[in-house]
Amino acid sequence: MSARLNKATGVGLLPAEHDSGRQADDLRQVLLLDEQAHVLRIMRLNLERSHYVVDTALNADLVLRLLQAKPYDALIITSDLPDMCRQDLYERVHDQLASRRSSEPMARQPLLMIAGDEDDDWLNQVEDAERLTNPVSLKWILNRLERVFGDVDSPGEH
Repeated sequence: MSARLNKATGVGLLPAEHDSGRQADDLRQVLLLDEQAHVLRIMRLNLERSHYVVDTALNADLVLRLLQAKPYDALIITSDLPDMCRQDLYERVHDQLASRRSSEPMARQPLLMIAGDEDDDWLNQVEDAERLTNPVSLKWILNRLERVFGDVDSPGEH
């Protein structure tokens, strides 16, 4: 299964063969953010192989639009984005999710994972997000997703 990235928008495109007889509602939705397209491609491919539906974004504006459009099970921020640093993006995302929860009490809160350096004091104050160490470990992310969401079965296996 190959992942494609729309270079104009920074949105990850789902492969046509993605569904394989499985309903999209059964799959965990992940929004992945990084400033480098090649990093997004590698991480997306590995997450999709583990049976997650992955949207990707290269800029903060797109992240906020995607979060408004649909609920995600996990939001993974692996670097600063060209138009906004991780701290500012986290604050905007946090406000947007809080607003959604106030208008939709049953709205799910996504698992937030944010990469940071040891000297990122702001990240130490964040209570609703998990800290990823730099360099980011894809294996750690996959293990954490599996612990939170359980074993995601293969497409077509119900």
